[in-house]
Amino acid sequence: MAGHPSDDDVEAGAGNSAISSVWIMREPLVGDDERYRFLDGRRPVGSPEQVGAVRAEVTALVVELKFKAKERDRYLFYRGMRHAVWCLANSPDGRYISARDLSNDVIERFVQDPANGFGDSTKATYVSALRILGGSPGRNRKAAFQRNASTPYTHQQRTRLWAAAAGMEDDYVNVPRRHGRGVDAMTMLAVGFGAGTIRGEINYLRADSVVSRPQGALVQVARQGWVRDVPVYGALGNHLRERAAALPPDAWLFRPDYAKRTDAVSSFTEQLKHDYPVFDGFTMERARYRFLIDLLTGGCPFHAVCEIAGIRPGTKRPTDLLPHMPTLTSSAAVGLIDRFMLVQPGPTG
Repeated sequence: MAGHPSDDDVEAGAGNSAISSVWIMREPLVGDDERYRFLDGRRPVGSPEQVGAVRAEVTALVVELKFKAKERDRYLFYRGMRHAVWCLANSPDGRYISARDLSNDVIERFVQDPANGFGDSTKATYVSALRILGGSPGRNRKAAFQRNASTPYTHQQRTRLWAAAAGMEDDYVNVPRRHGRGVDAMTMLAVGFGAGTIRGEINYLRADSVVSRPQGALVQVARQGWVRDVPVYGALGNHLRERAAALPPDAWLFRPDYAKRTDAVSSFTEQLKHDYPVFDGFTMERARYRFLIDLLTGGCPFHAVCEIAGIRPGTKRPTDLLPHMPTLTSSAAVGLIDRFMLVQPGPTG
């Protein structure tokens, strides 16, 4: 179709004029889960081991950008993956860390490497794409959790989802290699509602990512070069603690026997909805919304919310949640501030 180059064209660096026209043609806004599903179907250059090592991080970088068109997502994804695989082979520690490797000097070394065989025009397209993925220009970063995105789950919906998952406990109990849909569904809900993970994060959590605590569990979530510790309490934390203890340390925490990690969540929920309609349309994004709103409205300090939720400078995520948060009268807001400020030390201590 005119204006839609093949995956081979995009990866090889051809079709740039066609891609440019696609970037101008805005498509109706799609949610993050749909964008993840679209990119999950791409087959970038690299060995399975290389692709598996960097795919989740590159995909997350693309999805964090303002949505314009799927072809644009694909264009950036292929260039980001080519660069990330190169970094695995050429970085001093053999790792890809986007915060480090999307710097101008690393991008320049990548495009100038004779082994890549890039012509001048291809070099320019890679530099432009990688700078966008790295956050420059900043206007390309989306206001994460756009205002017309899905609304957060209510507490009642969360309760119904958890009850449905708990009721699946005995499914597949006699089928070899299956750990049970119920256990996997509860794990998905526990890390979504309890730790605010996105789909690209849950797919790569391992059993040793969960640390046992008396109050529940501490989940160590790795994303884009840093690891954040997220405490999970109550039934959700207890489930994660027990789930991790039942698996080998290096086993996947969610769907441990499922090999294709990039679509572990999407394929699971697609199957689940046929037997359990309450899961129809389930997204990790809406569970994360609920997680963030509960923290912010519960009085958790803003900087602590940012740290455990992986919110970094440049995002408008908290303000984009305002339409879904309870409103306050001016007098109620003054009362809350009074409760905080009147117990703080004055300028003289």
